[in-house]
Amino acid sequence: YDLRSDFLTRNSTRSELLASGLSINSISFILYSTLHDNEIASSELHSDASAVDFCANIEGGRLFFTTEEDLTDSVVSEWRYTLSITLARTVTNGHALVIGLSNIETTVDITPSHLELAQAYAVSIPENPVIDGIFSEWDDPLSDSNLDCSDNSINIVSFDSMQFNGNAYFYTEVESNMLAGGSILSANVMKLPQSRHISRDQFSVPSTFQTELPLPIDTGEDTLFIFLDTDPSKGYESYPDHFSDLMIEIQGRSNKVISALQYSFTGNSSTDWSWSSLGNVSCAITGDGIEIGIPMDTPFTPHFHMVSWDGNQDRGISQIENDKKNYSVNSQGTRGDETDVCLNEIFPNPELETQEWAELYNPTENGIDLENWILTDESGTIWTGGVGEEIVLGGVFQISLNNKLKNTGEWLMLKDDLGITRDEVTYPTYSSYEGLSYARIHDGSEYFERDPTPTGGKINAQSGVITLNEIYYDVTGTEPEGEFIELYNNGTSSITVTGWSLRNDDRTPFDFTTTINSEDFFAIDSEDTDLDSQSYTDCFGIYGLAGSEDFVVLENADGQAVDRITYASSVTSDYFDDGGTSVAYALSASDVDEGNTLGRYPDGTDSDDESQDFQECTASKGLTNTRIVEYAHAILPISFIMVTFGVVRKKPFQKRRRTKRLRKMKDRTPWR
Repeated sequence: YDLRSDFLTRNSTRSELLASGLSINSISFILYSTLHDNEIASSELHSDASAVDFCANIEGGRLFFTTEEDLTDSVVSEWRYTLSITLARTVTNGHALVIGLSNIETTVDITPSHLELAQAYAVSIPENPVIDGIFSEWDDPLSDSNLDCSDNSINIVSFDSMQFNGNAYFYTEVESNMLAGGSILSANVMKLPQSRHISRDQFSVPSTFQTELPLPIDTGEDTLFIFLDTDPSKGYESYPDHFSDLMIEIQGRSNKVISALQYSFTGNSSTDWSWSSLGNVSCAITGDGIEIGIPMDTPFTPHFHMVSWDGNQDRGISQIENDKKNYSVNSQGTRGDETDVCLNEIFPNPELETQEWAELYNPTENGIDLENWILTDESGTIWTGGVGEEIVLGGVFQISLNNKLKNTGEWLMLKDDLGITRDEVTYPTYSSYEGLSYARIHDGSEYFERDPTPTGGKINAQSGVITLNEIYYDVTGTEPEGEFIELYNNGTSSITVTGWSLRNDDRTPFDFTTTINSEDFFAIDSEDTDLDSQSYTDCFGIYGLAGSEDFVVLENADGQAVDRITYASSVTSDYFDDGGTSVAYALSASDVDEGNTLGRYPDGTDSDDESQDFQECTASKGLTNTRIVEYAHAILPISFIMVTFGVVRKKPFQKRRRTKRLRKMKDRTPWR
């Protein structure tokens, strides 16, 4: 049945119920309303065969209209009922009307999830928020697009909060049937797990993201927690960096509120579940939604958290993420796109299968307890976080996965102790890539590569003052003769690098040791050999660096990327997304003409965006980079003005050969 949208602007409305496929013995229709009887001019219930007047009752300050028909002998498989209501002219704005069903006796069981309530305001929406079970004032709530809970009555789909005239209001909507609860089977049929069978009065092990919640499973009630952070310096840590000093707890079953209470935090630490009751709160539930109101004029950040009677959980966290903005950038500046704990590196095909591992990275500003976190693949759970296992802020955590990863490629999913998916990564086939890891090119990056220098237990990238400054990859003449890779010391003192290396997509490190003075250069070229007597072509390929579409990585002795340049990237490059698909690198430097180089301009410039930092330059190994600038007016027009002292005259254009590209000039050459 559907309450028509024009109800908000007209003084009469109708709602229709269409029932099919059920053998109904009897049924009652109820109109819940804040209207008084003198504000309703008339009301009728029409069925296909008859018209029945409502029987009116006043109970608890609300008007209840009921009617009942015995349909036991009906042979019709479909019944249509139309409820018509006409309001008196004296009716005020903003009254709530909710039309529902009750006392349904059928030959099959109907649970509340099969029925929805039609609801609207009479004439217009109230100017102020009203706790009445009609949610028209919540016209643009925040959405939680991660439908990651199998229990529809727990899965939060939208939520919001507002403050008005010294009060705070909250709204939450689930996928289906708010506070549904459930039936508990008797002990001789199915015994609930001991770890989940917790009395409602036992608050010894509850938490939200840390450990198990105080699940009200003894009575089969679902619970909505709203944690309020008004003072970041204290409170229960209900979510990373969200310290709750106030809490609202709404319990219910069968779409009815049983208790609605507010609490103040009294614990001694952020993990201490200790609260003192502040009394009841106002709330109203209708169908999939609930709204709550409390007196409060202090600014707050809310955390919405649903818990079912049998242990399923979900939370609305996007408001926290939008409000706190507390995540730090990673070691490579703004390029990392992950702001949550993520799978950072995977080692699926080592020389010994017992040495397989995966690595997590924490870009947040807080250490995170990994107890009861899980890592799963297609076969199920392959790791569970133990007591005392944690990942420090800005650090990594290595998970041993002896002989559990496939060489043919698979997906891995990381979930926290609440069952929330924190990251999911698919890696491609590794059958032909023994000894290489699948690593983000810098910690938290959206781009992965097959890395020949795994860094298990260490972050993937460690930036510093030594940078890649210039590369000559598209030489004039026979390749790779004349190619070079130049480094630059941005620091204020000389630096000795020992056992560092350079590599490209051929994945063979060129090891070297050297000392670079402050603001000075160091380069290797096609004639050099590395510390292991490997030639330039042994490491970078028979033709050296690719004439287009390649990268160069500078790594320290631990295999961590110190700097990187990617040029002319395309979808065929050796970078992958978290789905294991080859992708182009968005910050790639542009390709240059043969005979020119890619160089930082000015020397050492590093904004973590290769497309901006590297310019087309003239080859200048060991010297300051000189950029090549294109002038749009370098090609003369059909006629041009010659300027002499005291004389201005037009001169016919003399034929000259025009090239397809614009003339290029060094910026140090003055334009005449």
